[in-house]
This record gives sequence, C-alpha cells and structure tokens, in this order.
Amino acid sequence: MGLFLFGSKSGTRLATILHEQREREREKERNRVERETERERERERERERERKRKRKREKERECLSRASSQSRRLSHRERGRGGRIFRKHLDGFSFK
Repeated sequence: MGLFLFGSKSGTRLATILHEQREREREKERNRVERETERERERERERERERKRKRKREKERECLSRASSQSRRLSHRERGRGGRIFRKHLDGFSFK
C-alpha cells in the first residue's frame, strides 16, 4: 500500500487528509444533488401553478361564453311579434 511509504505517522496523516478530501467531495456531491432536486421540485411547483392558472382561465372563459350564450337566448326570448324586441318596464312594455 502506498499510504505507509513515509512511516506510520505520516502515513496516518496522509490517510486522514485523503479521508477528509473524500468526505469533502462527497459533501459537495450531496449538496449538488440536493440543489438539483430542489430546483426540480421548484419547477414542478411552478408547472402546477401554471396548470391551475390555465384551468382557472378556462373556467372563466367557459363561464363567460355560457353567460353570453344565455344573454343571446334571453334576447331571443324577448323578441315579440314582427321581430321587435320588447323588455318589460315598470309602466308596461317598451318596444324598440
């Protein structure tokens, strides 16, 4: 083994240094992996937020289109004879 070339004390010191170096490298790797994982989680959260926003916009759009089609139906229902539109007022019917 190459560790004990310089006698037991320096060999032990060298082994300690190499061990600490390996530990630091492992720690760096763990930190890198952790940061990468956290970034991925954040991206996933952002995608989920975007999906929710999209769903909300679609619901609003659907609601608006439903409301406008209901108003079209209403105005169609309001049509009287001769295609004139009338709406009920307090004093009776008003023709347009």
